[in-house]
Amino acid sequence: MSLAVKLNVLVLLVLALFLIGVVFLLMHNTQELTEKIGGEKISEEVNIIQSRLAEIDRELQARTNSIVTSVAFFQAVGKRSVQETSEIITTANASLGLDDITVVDGDGRRLVDTQIDTDTLQEDILLYLALSGAVTTTLLVEDNAGVTEVSIASAAPVVSETGNILGAMQMSRHIDEGFLTSLIFGRKGIYLGLIYDERIIARSSLGLDTPRVLRSGIAFDAAAVGTAASGQSVIVDALIKGEGGVPHMVAYVPVLSEPGLSPAVIMILVELEEIYLFQNSTLLNTILVFAALTAFALAAIYLNIYQTMIRPLNKLRTIAHTMTSGQYDERAPVRTNDEVGQLAGAFNEMAIAIEQREVSLQMAREQAERADQVKSMFLASVSHELRTPLNAIINLTKFVGLGMYGPVNAEQVDILRKVEARSKHLLN
Repeated sequence: MSLAVKLNVLVLLVLALFLIGVVFLLMHNTQELTEKIGGEKISEEVNIIQSRLAEIDRELQARTNSIVTSVAFFQAVGKRSVQETSEIITTANASLGLDDITVVDGDGRRLVDTQIDTDTLQEDILLYLALSGAVTTTLLVEDNAGVTEVSIASAAPVVSETGNILGAMQMSRHIDEGFLTSLIFGRKGIYLGLIYDERIIARSSLGLDTPRVLRSGIAFDAAAVGTAASGQSVIVDALIKGEGGVPHMVAYVPVLSEPGLSPAVIMILVELEEIYLFQNSTLLNTILVFAALTAFALAAIYLNIYQTMIRPLNKLRTIAHTMTSGQYDERAPVRTNDEVGQLAGAFNEMAIAIEQREVSLQMAREQAERADQVKSMFLASVSHELRTPLNAIINLTKFVGLGMYGPVNAEQVDILRKVEARSKHLLN
């Protein structure tokens, strides 16, 4: 692996770690921002729902009071006239749009009932309390044909001008899809569910029939529902991830704020999809921008490294290969004062030293060759000058050893032979 690749890998690793840190901090800050915005939004929705429920409660009481105090109405009830009472109720309900209005006379017999229920127990109790003179607003829970219906009901006695109780009337609105949708004014991203008896029996948006899940796989918290049923609103602080990772905020609001009067609770689910999409878009844009900057930085770093390090080092390598072939006059260019420039300068000093050493060696070699030639010439001359006397010595010694100049003994013969041998050795 080349130096440029190693440095680029190191820089890329550092930038990757930096990117991971930036993404982590961005996600953490975005999470906190989402929780803060979500908390403000869910608190605002809780206030809107509570105000809307209180307004509906007041409107129901006001409408009940306006009808029971009508002279024509209490006269019709006093006469126990089903027809007159029914006409008054029908005319009034045409503008009120209530789901159920029930009127009874002083004996508790029904004069008018706009919706005949199979289960009238709680309704009868409410009317009985009204006949006793109590003005009541409460929740009615009725089972009609196997379907549980929860309604906000207001009951009041029908009193004559003299103060006699002539009968009683209850008016109620069912908490169904239309009712829940009216609480949020049809806004998107906000979902309501009516929880009763540990299951969701009505919701503002159709499409789900799961008894515990309101939307996006988010189920209600039984403990929070129990707290809300006691009359206290509950806001869940933490974000709840729904399907696809979309964050939501959840709250629980009692239908009636009086303690112990709200067995049914409204679950509020606020979808924070816009913030979630903004978060993902921000992360994606950050990664793309960082990737582009990383690519630019790597390219700039590579070009700088190539110009300041790789190219000079390649030049040094080429010059080193040239010097191995015997050309010691090559020099590396020194363009900077950094480490690479210092290395090139040191290399040039080494090349000069090697060249000087080679010159010295060449001179010494030439001197040695000249000395060898002189030696050879000297030896050749000496050999020529010695050959004639040596031949004479060899021949004379051989003649003496043969006794041509007189008798010689064995010891003298041995000495003469040694002289002859040494002379021949010198001659060769």
